[in-house]
Amino acid sequence: MKKKVLFISYAFPPILNPESIQSSRYVKYLSYNNWQSTVVCGDYQTKISKPRDFNLLNNLPSDVTVYPIKPLGPSIINHILSYDILRYPDGKIGWYMPAVKKSLSLIKENDFDVIHSWAMDHISNLVGLKLKKETGLPWISHFSDPWVDNPYHFYGPVSRYFNLKWEKKVIENSEMIVFVSEETKKLVLKKYPNKIQEKCVVIPHCFDAEIITQLPRTTIPEKTKFTLTYTGNFYLQRSPRGLFISLKNLLLKRPELKNHINIQIVGKLPNHYKRLVRQLHIEKIVTITGIVPYIESLQYKKNADVLLVIDAPFKTPSLFLPLKLIEYIGFKKPILGITPLVGESASLIRSLRGCVVSPDDIPGIENAILSLYEKFKENNLSGFSYGDKEIEPYNAYNTSKKLAACFEKVCS
Repeated sequence: MKKKVLFISYAFPPILNPESIQSSRYVKYLSYNNWQSTVVCGDYQTKISKPRDFNLLNNLPSDVTVYPIKPLGPSIINHILSYDILRYPDGKIGWYMPAVKKSLSLIKENDFDVIHSWAMDHISNLVGLKLKKETGLPWISHFSDPWVDNPYHFYGPVSRYFNLKWEKKVIENSEMIVFVSEETKKLVLKKYPNKIQEKCVVIPHCFDAEIITQLPRTTIPEKTKFTLTYTGNFYLQRSPRGLFISLKNLLLKRPELKNHINIQIVGKLPNHYKRLVRQLHIEKIVTITGIVPYIESLQYKKNADVLLVIDAPFKTPSLFLPLKLIEYIGFKKPILGITPLVGESASLIRSLRGCVVSPDDIPGIENAILSLYEKFKENNLSGFSYGDKEIEPYNAYNTSKKLAACFEKVCS
């Protein structure tokens, strides 16, 4: 008989975002490891829960039960609370009480062995904290990204006070804490006593080999264009500007490349970047698909020659290991990382024989694209290839085993 986990994650299908895909992936593979999940998640009908892809639900095992919970209050109020001095903690505070109420009801009706809260979003960890205090059940929290220390988030003095307080309570009251990278763990834990390290574990993001192998075969005519594909969105400091300027410079030096190179942006590109594409006159080599269903995005990855990672520039080592990068490696394609030279992404890309260029190194980006293009023309991109052995630590089957082992540990 399977053991039972109450899985708390605001982000969950049919919401279409990386955290939703990743949390549901663990729910799927936990089932293969003798753990049955009951999921309490955000309601997909709210305005802050767009876009959506209902086909994502088809990947869940039949024994998984999902309870989408609506937040209290208008969506716009919850959204406002995600900004600047009001960040409490990620714009979804209205979900807290309804999620706690439903979870406590489910706990009364079921014999759960463990509670697992998945963050981002950190409101999920606050729900887990409340359930831990109310029920005493073993609880494992999760940090995909840092909380108070996230360089993408600004906290005013009031919200910083409260978020530090909440983070501290989550850290102290969790039986175990899961981080997705060593750098994230180090950054978060530098504020806490060394003994906290003993209950922390690093389990990286993962790719789903099962879905990749099930993708339909497509007949691709003989390729004449070298295709570099980026999947995902751009926000805050994560910008394609350096890539676009590099492409403009390449076309000035080598005009014939406009017929031989294609950059695919699979995801939402803000309007000001679309204008930049037109201003730089690179429309003929930049294709913007907009947001597409998840399976379609995988097909774009499968058909690419090189997969692109674009990160924000940081003066300090970058601690982020994007979910898209982990999905990329499941396809065993060459990777061009436009990312800080020191950090989690750069280290992984180099270990897989990929190219790494700083986001603000325009000549370096030009040279990397040109070098990869020349290898493509020679049918010699194999020098950038890697195999199953190198990517096994990121296979969902293996990472879910580690999480299942954590569940077993806190239940023993």
